[in-house]
Amino acid sequence: MLAAIFTILALGIAIGLYLSMPTTLRIAVGPEGTEQARFVHAVQRAMIDTRQPFRLDIRPVLNSAEASKLLDKKTVDLAVARSDDPTSNEGRSVAVLQKRSIIVVGRKDSGIESVTDLRGRNVALLGESDSNLPLIERIFAHYEIQPDEVKLKEMRPADVANAMADGQLDAFILVIDPNARMPRRVLAEITEKLKIPLIFMGMPASEALAFRFRDLITTDIPAGVFGGTPPRPEAAINTVAISYELISTERMSDTTATALTKSLLELRTRLRRDQEISFGIETPPVDEPRRFLPHDGTAALVNDDAETFLEKYSDAIWLSLFGLSLLGSSVTGFMGWASGRRREDEVSFQALLPQLTEKLAAASSLDDVDEVQREFDALVVTTLMDTGKRSGSGADAPDPTPWITLFNRLIASRRAALERQVASTIGGRDGLERRQVAKVVDLTPRGQ
Repeated sequence: MLAAIFTILALGIAIGLYLSMPTTLRIAVGPEGTEQARFVHAVQRAMIDTRQPFRLDIRPVLNSAEASKLLDKKTVDLAVARSDDPTSNEGRSVAVLQKRSIIVVGRKDSGIESVTDLRGRNVALLGESDSNLPLIERIFAHYEIQPDEVKLKEMRPADVANAMADGQLDAFILVIDPNARMPRRVLAEITEKLKIPLIFMGMPASEALAFRFRDLITTDIPAGVFGGTPPRPEAAINTVAISYELISTERMSDTTATALTKSLLELRTRLRRDQEISFGIETPPVDEPRRFLPHDGTAALVNDDAETFLEKYSDAIWLSLFGLSLLGSSVTGFMGWASGRRREDEVSFQALLPQLTEKLAAASSLDDVDEVQREFDALVVTTLMDTGKRSGSGADAPDPTPWITLFNRLIASRRAALERQVASTIGGRDGLERRQVAKVVDLTPRGQ
């Protein structure tokens, strides 16, 4: 019984230790060295430092498309993907990490006042990692600007200022987080060092653009967000943006998604304090159509519908406890029945042994002794078989050896006495010898 109790306790401790271990999630992000990759590494360290219930196993990839492919192939559990990346068919948003706005910046003396004025102009496209050409060409198509009407090329941020100064560029398009350092550095170099006045523009009819393309969202750029005097831009801009999101699939349970989202939200303040990066963490909208629909677990947290472990599994827990109580009662009843059987067996042995003793004491011939011997042998065989069964089942079995040895001695003594009596009668010994032979061991209990 004690062994069973200790086994149950050990099993409970083992289960508790297993459940308390952090869950490791594989995450695809890249390329290495980009802001999104640095952010994920920062999250990985913060989870360890704050003892969150999750650990990240980072898998570097070349771009958002490769990360999405690994997610759909079940190679990873999470991926950092762009909202305009059409690769993943199963992605569900767990958190929005960054929004990158689309801003057109042109020379004031170029006569560019709108996106449609970019026809026939030399335009550079600036980004921080993945190619933005497909995105901009799709937006241009919305405004009926054909690809061959704009001399569009991707360019490194370090080369933009000189290209603007040399007249090689009339404008450039930023796909950036306004809080990032790169656009501030580039714009400051153009306006302060090269003294080139700039004009800032967003995407016209941005709400219609976001309504048509679910991977885009409308956003407002505050006046002066890029610093400088006069402020850059001088007035607020309404435009569209793409988002970088942490996505999973429906393979991830709602409970895990809820816990992961909650854990990420708890890290926001620490990440903003420790990291000079523009990535952040916010929950995805749950009441609007979008490229990556929120995971059910994340939506439950946002809507305050998330269930705790006990709330979700309370019925199963109570049913399990009820079943265990029934099992315990059954085991207890069986053990009581088995112990009753043992007592019955022991009583039957103890009851038959005195009867055989009386029968042995009353034996007047060797045939009577042989009869007692046969009955006793049968009783011994039965007792030993029962003892073997109980020993095999782990039950305590009394040792019958002392009783068997003692009774065998009594039988041998009675047999020897009768044999001497018979020999005395046949040999005609004297009366003294006959009286000595006739003295039989009295096996009758005293007091009777």
